[in-house]
Amino acid sequence: MSERTLVSIEPRFGEGVSFKLLKAAADLPDPFVPYPFDCSVEAMPDWTSQAAVCEHGAKILRELRRHPAVSEALRRAAQAPNGKTHSIYFQLLAPEVERLCWEALYDTDTRRFFALDRRLAIARVAESLIERQVPIRAFEPPVRVLAVLAALGFSAEPEWRQLRDAAVEARNRGLDVELRVLCGERSLVERIESEQLDWVTVGPTPQRTRDLESVVFDFAPQVLHFFCHGSSSYGVTRLEIGTVLDFDDRADRASFQLDSEALAAFPGIERTWIVILNCCLGGQASEETHSMAHDLVSRGIPAAIGMLERVEAMDAHEFSGAFHRAFLERVRVLLEEIPDGSEASLEWAETLFDPRRTLSERHGNDPANHRQWLLPVLYVRPESFLLRRLPQGVSSDSMEEMRRRASMVAGLLRSLTNAPDEARDELLHLLDDVPA
Repeated sequence: MSERTLVSIEPRFGEGVSFKLLKAAADLPDPFVPYPFDCSVEAMPDWTSQAAVCEHGAKILRELRRHPAVSEALRRAAQAPNGKTHSIYFQLLAPEVERLCWEALYDTDTRRFFALDRRLAIARVAESLIERQVPIRAFEPPVRVLAVLAALGFSAEPEWRQLRDAAVEARNRGLDVELRVLCGERSLVERIESEQLDWVTVGPTPQRTRDLESVVFDFAPQVLHFFCHGSSSYGVTRLEIGTVLDFDDRADRASFQLDSEALAAFPGIERTWIVILNCCLGGQASEETHSMAHDLVSRGIPAAIGMLERVEAMDAHEFSGAFHRAFLERVRVLLEEIPDGSEASLEWAETLFDPRRTLSERHGNDPANHRQWLLPVLYVRPESFLLRRLPQGVSSDSMEEMRRRASMVAGLLRSLTNAPDEARDELLHLLDDVPA
């Protein structure tokens, strides 16, 4: 398990924002004393200025270093030895600070971006007012990936190729992976069917929320991946999922709209590990409202990735391939390291190093002037994400009993839509030993 540093950025009584240290790898004096945080998006250098990304990251780091405990925690994190990773998390309780590029942290002395150093990792934490039980995920392969590929105006074939190739590499290394793909383009459905991969199922994108709910419930994906458009209005962010009819009619806007509240309430979504919003606005917040990725995690999904701003389609595709390769390889290595029946932590922040480096290299390997590598942002729950490998010899009867129990709980959750969160959490606790 990598070491962690956690810094909380929160609203200050009256107005403004303050920050303090919540977790560190060593005991430090006065960590919980709040200091004013005086960085804002409006005060940042223009992105067109020379070395703008360095300036952004250096300014945030200078502000953080005003807090003695935070400064020391970051100094120690930066001294992580080769072969080890120290994860730095920012708990963003004030929506306006979500718009800052925390991933740009830059040390002017070493001339180094933290997030482009394999020894360091940066992610964001989304907390909720309601205390939620976090089950240990009992797991045995396959890893199931459900991909919804439906961005109107863009061919999703490059996205499919990236997902397929990442899965092929993982399978060649011994990790069982299954893909379920929902496409808005008829031609892509036919193309995927023609490849005749027995570990891939494909179909058209659904036209209604309940149809997508059924797919998520039946397939029980650990990874839910969206390649589509996103929009925001009246404080609500939505995914715009193009249907086959939308693509056939060359519609200007997708007819299937899905917001974070509806997605987080899907029956069976509690078995999903991570939601990937490979679309514009998935990681973008306003001054008053949190981003969709933040909202999903605050509603109980363990991790979510969104984009801070609109991204080029080819950047989105490159990110997909690099992320899924890194994620699947991390799962494969964890399974090799975990003795049967034992537990290990999946440190989500570590999976973003390769995608960031890939995006930086795609843009001339000039991270100081090209910020595309910053745009994917990861939100996680504050608790560690623990996997428990099922012991060898678990009988098929036992597995079937677990599946029946999961089906029962999902049915109850579907019928008890207005139940208190505490009651829903108690039901979910019945699934602690069910494979995720």
